[in-house]
Amino acid sequence: MFRGVFILFAIAFTVIGPLVYAGPQLASDLGNGAKWVLVDDLAIKESRCTRWYYVVSTCHIEYINRRNPAQMGGTLNYLVFGSWSGERARLLRSPTNPNVIGTTLGVEHLQQRVITISIFALLSLAFLLFLLRSLLAGGKPREPAVGSAKPA
Repeated sequence: MFRGVFILFAIAFTVIGPLVYAGPQLASDLGNGAKWVLVDDLAIKESRCTRWYYVVSTCHIEYINRRNPAQMGGTLNYLVFGSWSGERARLLRSPTNPNVIGTTLGVEHLQQRVITISIFALLSLAFLLFLLRSLLAGGKPREPAVGSAKPA
């Protein structure tokens, strides 16, 4: 029983986790569209990209305010199939909302990010439907197959 619950949580975390990790940044970038301006008052403090099983990459970018380092910076999270290894990123800002920050990498690979998040969303939906189907079928007794019953 415990093993089944553990496997269930592991699958849920693996499938739904990427949506929570990279979904908000993608929604922000999609909401802003193609209107961005380069930022000169912010600087990238740390950039880490990790490739998972040669299939998907996660990128975590932390930035700070260059003019006022005491002011809180922020983080950006990206998820893509493939790799952004060796590519350089520059920070961008929305001209209409100065609180919306993105990167040149995120904007250049927007279509790739949408495809990646869509696949994870479909996997999440399929997993939830499978779970719902399993829960609904769990209460019904299983009927033996017609040909497998032996006469007494």
